[in-house]
Amino acid sequence: MSDSKADLREQGFKEIEQQAKVLAEAYRLRLVGRLWWANLTFVVTPAVCATAAAIFAAGGAGIGTEVSRPLAAGLAGLAAVLSAVHKSLKCEEYQAECLRLGPAYDAIAVRARSAQAVTEGDNPTYEELKDLTEKFATLKESAKAPLPNKYISKAEQNSYRIQPAP
Repeated sequence: MSDSKADLREQGFKEIEQQAKVLAEAYRLRLVGRLWWANLTFVVTPAVCATAAAIFAAGGAGIGTEVSRPLAAGLAGLAAVLSAVHKSLKCEEYQAECLRLGPAYDAIAVRARSAQAVTEGDNPTYEELKDLTEKFATLKESAKAPLPNKYISKAEQNSYRIQPAP
């Protein structure tokens, strides 16, 4: 195989690796960014409110029923509203998709990096590049968790910062 074809193939693996690394990092950032706060608001807070409501309803807080009953009702209502919002926004499905896509893109980046690291006599073929490109494209097509551009930009900045020198 001519050097120019080998160089083009290697460049293809490098591009796939870089794009996959950026997307894997973007999904990681998404999970530890706003989704962390969304979980705190729409999962943890309702659990705490429901627990407190149960305590107040049972009279275990040591306050009178004229205060504890309305407080229990209010906390239970708040827990129900927050849980309903979480459900209606399909937060669980979105987070599950982010958890699926991040590692999947990372695996593609690893495969692309591995293909670049083979010895001269065992060069990856054009078919391997085509296969990896297809996997990458299929993953992008199947993604049901869109990323805001700010996460992709931040991931690009992070990947340039941690990229090893050639």
